[in-house]
Amino acid sequence: MIELSDSFLEDVKDKMMASSPRTPLDVFLEINNQVRQENYERISRICQTTEPKKLWQGVFLRNQGTTKAGFADDRTYQYKSKAVSRQVHLGIDIAGVNNTEILAANHGKVIFVGEIGIYGNVIILDHGYGLHTLYGHLSQTDVRENDYVRKGDVIALSGDSGLVFGDHLHFEVRVNGVPVNPIEWFDEVWVKNNIELYLPKLEGEKSES
Repeated sequence: MIELSDSFLEDVKDKMMASSPRTPLDVFLEINNQVRQENYERISRICQTTEPKKLWQGVFLRNQGTTKAGFADDRTYQYKSKAVSRQVHLGIDIAGVNNTEILAANHGKVIFVGEIGIYGNVIILDHGYGLHTLYGHLSQTDVRENDYVRKGDVIALSGDSGLVFGDHLHFEVRVNGVPVNPIEWFDEVWVKNNIELYLPKLEGEKSES
């Protein structure tokens, strides 16, 4: 349950739709519902761009900080103790100190750097075969589209851009544009047993075609 304060709603309106004549609550509801869905669809389209080969290697790196929200968390937003919106969280939120260095979770190619609505400033990395990672709410980006990065490279600084309550990293893993649980990709045993064991067959199919 997330209680929306008047000050937060006013901050959201000032940041994202300052010129709107509507109330801060109405602006928030449009952003949290309609704009959110548009952002999801845009990200899914971006993630159709992928290398037909494996760029990543081994387990994925988890950025430093405390997990503040988990994958598939069911969020109910309340205003004056009345439920006004409900959404499901598609990634994990990691918070450390403000402007924490954000590291690439694995080797990959930068396919998007820019602003995406509720996500604020965003970087999306392609790791090949339809596997992508997304880094949102950034205050600074240090890579450009088409750059290749290595696991652990500094690519950005955390921030509070977009629809947020404070400075943190929103991190997603997507497969063919569909969000999946990032926690699994931090587990070396899970990656080996569920992904890497099947890659020789996939590689063989690609080489035969």
